[in-house]
Amino acid sequence: MARKKIIAGNWKMNMTPSQAVELVNTLKPLVVNDEVDVVFCVPAIDIIPAMEAAKGTNIQIGAENMYYEEKGAFTGEIAPDMLTDVGVKYVIIGHSERREYFAETDETVNRKVLKACWKRQRLRRPPPPHLQYYGFRPYRGWVSPGG
Repeated sequence: MARKKIIAGNWKMNMTPSQAVELVNTLKPLVVNDEVDVVFCVPAIDIIPAMEAAKGTNIQIGAENMYYEEKGAFTGEIAPDMLTDVGVKYVIIGHSERREYFAETDETVNRKVLKACWKRQRLRRPPPPHLQYYGFRPYRGWVSPGG
């Protein structure tokens, strides 16, 4: 059985929550396809309203970013549990804009990937080689998910 295809995109900093709902409602009939999951990775403030709008469709809502710490004094960041608690299954990590504008490094991207993989309990070892095509490079070898 072939894996289900995923078509994903992110909205960047362009939609208010009400605009996100309007766009999801506009796109719903255009992306109906049993063979494909469609993923909209949206700003954190749009996640819950977009998920409500996408209920019952082949549209999944993901996050545009995630921090590698579980909690703490990290103003403006979003923790993995915050995402999984509302049902987020997808997150963009290591985007070129995060690297360019927010100075994310191989080290921070590595920590985020390991945290995301560990939280999803899919991988208990380094991410597979196919992550390489996104420009992901491990930083000085792999660190443990907790460290």
